[in-house]
Order: sequence, then C-alpha cells, then structure tokens
Amino acid sequence: MKRTSKFIVKLTVVCLVISLTYMIHNAFSSMRDSLEDAQIMATRSEKVTVLKAYMGAAENLFKNVDNSFEDMYNFKVDFRHLKKNKSKKFIYPKHEVEIWGKASIGEYLWSHILDGNSTTYANGLIKHGEIKIKNLHFRYRSGPGIVQNTVPTSVKNLVLVLNGKDDVKIKFSKTWLEYLVHFKNLKNVAVVLLGDEKCDNNWILQHLKTRGGVVDIVFVTYDSKLVDNKEIYQWPLGVATYRGFPVLGAHHVNLDVARQHLCSFMGTVYRNTSREVLNNMLKRSSKCFVASRETWVPVETFESMSRYIRQMTDSDITLNPVGQNTECYRIYEALSLGTVPVVEDVATSKDCDVENSQTPLRLLKEYNAPLIYVKNWTDLNRILDTEEKLSLEKKIERRKKVFNWYEEFKLKMKNRFVQVIKKNFFKEE
Repeated sequence: MKRTSKFIVKLTVVCLVISLTYMIHNAFSSMRDSLEDAQIMATRSEKVTVLKAYMGAAENLFKNVDNSFEDMYNFKVDFRHLKKNKSKKFIYPKHEVEIWGKASIGEYLWSHILDGNSTTYANGLIKHGEIKIKNLHFRYRSGPGIVQNTVPTSVKNLVLVLNGKDDVKIKFSKTWLEYLVHFKNLKNVAVVLLGDEKCDNNWILQHLKTRGGVVDIVFVTYDSKLVDNKEIYQWPLGVATYRGFPVLGAHHVNLDVARQHLCSFMGTVYRNTSREVLNNMLKRSSKCFVASRETWVPVETFESMSRYIRQMTDSDITLNPVGQNTECYRIYEALSLGTVPVVEDVATSKDCDVENSQTPLRLLKEYNAPLIYVKNWTDLNRILDTEEKLSLEKKIERRKKVFNWYEEFKLKMKNRFVQVIKKNFFKEE
C-alpha cells in the first residue's frame, strides 16, 4: 500500500514537471511569435512609408503633366535614395529642359561644357543623356534618329542646337523652327546656333519672340554684330566634335615632358590667303611640324584624329592662320592640350563686328585667353627665337597655365549658359 502511494506521488510530480515544461515552452513560443509579428509589422510599416513617399513623388510629378508615354518613360524613382532618406522629402529638380542637338556644336555644349554623359542606342541613330544642374534637369537628345515626330511632344522648355553655316543648313534649321508651333505645351525656346563664318545671321531674327517668332534667346558663334547680351549671346566655336575630337582631362595630357616640335600647323590651305603664305614659310624651316592639305575634309578616321592630337600634344605652340573666319576649332583644341595658340589678329568679314576694339575673337579676349597674337606672319621668326630661349621649366609652367585656363573657361561658359537659361525661361524666380 505504501509502495502504491509513493508511486502515485512520483507520477504526480512527473506530470507536474511535464505540464510546467510544456507551459514554459508555450510561453516562449508565444513570445517569439509576438516578436516576429512585431518585426513583420515594422517591416510592413517601413514598406508602407517608402511606398507613400513613392506615390507622393509620383503624384507631385504628374499633377500638372500630360500622362503621355514619354512622361511615363522618363519618370524614374531611386528606392535606395528613399530608404536612406526616409526622414527627408524626395526632391526633384524644379524645371526640366530638353536639349535637341541638330548640329555638331550640340555635342560640344553637352559633353565639353555641361560635362554630361550620353548613351547611344537604336543602332547609333539616337544619343541620349541626362544631367542635373542646380534646380534644372537637362535631357539631351541628338543623332539622325531625332526628328520632329520622334521627340517628346510634351516639351515645355527647349534648347535647340542648329546649323546656320550655309544656305542648305539654314533651310534645314528653318524647318525645325517652323515646326515648333506643333508642340502645344512649349513655353520657352533657346537656340544654340553654329553661325555663318562671315557673320551673316540675319535670317534668325524673324524667329525671335519679339518679332513674332517662338525663340526667346540665341547663342551664336563668331563675332556677330547681333550680339546684345539680351536676346542674342556669343557662344564659343569649341573643338571639332564632328570630327570626333574628344573630351580631354588632366590624365590624358602629359604637361611635364619636353616636346619634340617647337610649333605645328595642321589644316587646310586656302589659295590666296595668309594660310598659303604661312605654309610656304614653314616649308623652308625645320623648326615646325607641318601637315597641310588643299581640300577641307569634314570627317576624320580614328587614326587620323589620333595622329592630329599626338602631333599637337608634341608641340609647344600651334599656329592658327585665318581661314574663312579668325576663330577656328584648332584654337580650342590647342588650349585643351596645353599648347599655346598663335593667332592671326585680323578680322575676315565686314559683316562681323569689326568696329569693336576686341574683334576678332571677342569672347576669348573678354576672358583673357592665353594666346599669342600676330598681325602678320613675318613676326613668326621672332616668336620662334623667343620660344627657343625658354627653359623646359618655363614651358611646363606655361602649359599648365594654358590647360587650367581652358578648364576654367569651360566652367564659366557652363555657368553663363545656365544663368541665361534660368533668367529668360524662369523669370518668376
């Protein structure tokens, strides 16, 4: 009987221990589940917060915009930015500006001045890029695939890059300007114009808003008399992007070594011009590298452009006799390589602003470009004698000054361009 009682007591204790263990296990399981539920809720809450931020950004973007395919295609949200900055409001640039390049200087504006990147697609027919500068979002489109019916019809603010170099190019440019009335949302238009080398750009005047057209402002190359810094601004010719001249940084150019040639001249020699006189002088000298041709060539191969850059990089000074205009691509190309341009300081056309004391090369003189000016190429021997006496240290110091000046000049042109766009497109600010 006693044994039975002890057995019952032991069995009861075991049952109690098992029950207690089971209760403790359930309690811990419940606690763990609660914690997991809390984590899930927190995660969902975070996702909801991100989603709300996303939807808010989308709502603000499309509130006053037509929901065209182009608008939807261009709308992008960076979720990583939203997650990292949940406490901050997602801010888009206040204004969007389209840049449509229908002339080669569009590439100079985009890649060299604005420092924008771009991607080529559609088998090379279209080039596209985006860049944000302050509160402006620029979108760049260029290439043969950019025509009137492939650009976004919802455009509001436009920079149109055109060629006005000859009658054929002007006719093509006019078709673009006349088509702009079809863009119903278009409010502001600027034109960056590759001007006529003889400064005859009067055809653009009828397209200004003040004369019944659609264009607010014009940036034009060469020393045009039309420049008033109100409606029409001067723009640098820049490097020959149509020939593939690249953007060159400090890591591309060696400024610290001796260069093989004292000077160089590479270009087209037009008959009965100072270029012909200079070319004949250089043929009698062994101090300069000369590569001249009698016919202008619009396209370079990769090999010929590489050779051109290599020879200019290996020269202390680069000679720039006047052609159709005093301003030429070679001046800017030399500056980008740290070689000093020697420029013939002679105006070429009475239609350019010849009465201005700063003409020719008015813009470069305004910004104190490090050029050597000559009135006549008979001064060349004197210049070469001076160059031969310069030490390598002095030449290296000068190269760095030239290279840095050009980098600063491009930055100043960028700031000037953006300021003029903001001033004329967004007057309320």
